[in-house]
Amino acid sequence: MKNPSVRTVSQRTGRGLWIIAVVVLLIQLVLLSFSFPLSAALSGKFPWHIDGPYHVYQLDLGRALLKQGALTGLDPFFGAGHLGGVTYNVSARLPVLVSALLPETLSSATLYSAYVLLSALLAPLAVIVLARQLRWPVIHTAIAAFIGLAFWWIGAMRWYHTAGMASFVCASYLSAAYGAWIWRICTRIAPNPVRFSILLAGMAGGVGLWFHPLFGVLVAPWFLALLICNFREIIWRPLLLRAVPIAAIALALNLPWIMAMLGSPNIANDSPYQKAVGVAVAVKPLIGLWSNGGMGSLLNPFAALVCVVGLARLTNTARRQIASLFGTGVFLLLFAAFGAASAKIGILQPNRFVAPAFLFMGLGAAYCLGEAALRLRVWPRLTQIATGAAVLLFIAYAGREIYREATPGPHGHYGVSTTELTDTPALVGELTSWIRQNTSEDGRILFETSLGRIHGGGHTAGMLATATGREFIGAPYPYSLAHMSFWDNAGMGKPIGTLTPAELMDGLDFYNVGWIVAHSPALIALAARAEFTEPVARLGPVVIFKVKRALSFVASGTGNVRSRGFNRIDVDGAAGPALTLRYVWMPGLVTTPRAQIEPVQIKAGMPALIRVRHPPGSFTISVCARCEK
Repeated sequence: MKNPSVRTVSQRTGRGLWIIAVVVLLIQLVLLSFSFPLSAALSGKFPWHIDGPYHVYQLDLGRALLKQGALTGLDPFFGAGHLGGVTYNVSARLPVLVSALLPETLSSATLYSAYVLLSALLAPLAVIVLARQLRWPVIHTAIAAFIGLAFWWIGAMRWYHTAGMASFVCASYLSAAYGAWIWRICTRIAPNPVRFSILLAGMAGGVGLWFHPLFGVLVAPWFLALLICNFREIIWRPLLLRAVPIAAIALALNLPWIMAMLGSPNIANDSPYQKAVGVAVAVKPLIGLWSNGGMGSLLNPFAALVCVVGLARLTNTARRQIASLFGTGVFLLLFAAFGAASAKIGILQPNRFVAPAFLFMGLGAAYCLGEAALRLRVWPRLTQIATGAAVLLFIAYAGREIYREATPGPHGHYGVSTTELTDTPALVGELTSWIRQNTSEDGRILFETSLGRIHGGGHTAGMLATATGREFIGAPYPYSLAHMSFWDNAGMGKPIGTLTPAELMDGLDFYNVGWIVAHSPALIALAARAEFTEPVARLGPVVIFKVKRALSFVASGTGNVRSRGFNRIDVDGAAGPALTLRYVWMPGLVTTPRAQIEPVQIKAGMPALIRVRHPPGSFTISVCARCEK
């Protein structure tokens, strides 16, 4: 029979944790109400800043494919037809799956806003779960909850969240809680097998990887740090017999998108985002500087200093707790600074790990402060006063920064300075109207994407394509499909300044382009001096040119592209022995009704196009992963 006094303490701890969770949730809801009100989130508004519109487009595509029972499929709106779905949708895969349980009438914009809001609420609550799994006292948990909330609003986490990386930010918090949970499962001494816990932890890990593929990269060093810091107490056999199945179950649940990525030609991306290498990447945020490559705040040096002091002053269990959290932070910080020295590791965009690095240090600092609070009574009076003053100063600084960050206005912000949920930006609305009224579905549009996101503050090409029903040459995001894309002063894999009008015309003709939407001086100048173009509109910084050429998606043979949608190109009026279409061939393409479909190279140095032999009069082209090739 359990000791009643022990049970009473446990009950009090449980109530304390629930109270902390409710308070944290209410504070986060109140703060979010300034820039992310629930009423706006459910009204169809969504974050247009940086990656927000790109994620909404990927949700549209992913939901359409999922309805067909697939995770990947033909996306005819970009890349002259390319394999879309989970191959490009890295951080919004989970809401695509969840959408299967939701009404089809729910817009992707509303789904994305709800997803971002839920991520914002889950993140600080995960800190309480971490504290519970590591058996922290209530005072430690309360301090950790406040510091976790502060890191969400102040510094790099906030920037990433408002930049459209809500999944990564939330995954950083969830990885801390999950790592502590599986650590407890793997090291708990139980008289009976913990099969259910293993299964549940494996499934949760699988969901975490669907949530964001870097979830496992965040969990691994945290679990390893716990192993190192508790090395002498570990009973290795049960730990391995539990940890290995958990990892195997998590990976097994993610095999569908992992296999799709491994088999996709689209995963290569030469973007320079988050790939800086050097000591400055670590030092600037460590000393609290906010600058290019820095993303620091005064929380960072505070967390690191408190952890160092705690390691020097505390002993035994307390030191191991701090060392594991601080060690995880140090590892992630070094990984952020030097990981991109390897091109393969650089694909992970290592610089982003600066944010979770200081989050782990902040949690270590919270444990230090909790230990200090327990020992405060025995400290000299002067030390108590100095400590209390420092804590009050920190609370005042953090409170002021959080309030400033949460409230829109002209004052400085780590994230956006306006409300996050907005109506369609003016330029996007103007482009949508112009494209609808002045272009046709007979040709593609060369849409120059923007690193500076001049089209409404975000990467909006995908939403323009779905809103207008027009096909765009290239990719909806800079640095993707470089051989056919245009962004700022780059085009077709070259600096635009090195392209001649003849080379441009070769590309426009090959991809059946009828209009150019340009904003960079180089592309505007190139199009302006070409004899085959004429300027037809100017919308703010954008100049639109019409290309003087006959429009047709048929390269040879007889036929007509009647319509297109996600994972389908509808053709009618086909006749003759063969029909070649100006769409890029890829493995898995089939026609309905069935006909022979094959690649054909019509121009050296250009991708192979689709040829259908003895086509039926009307047919549809799609990607069928389960059909016989």
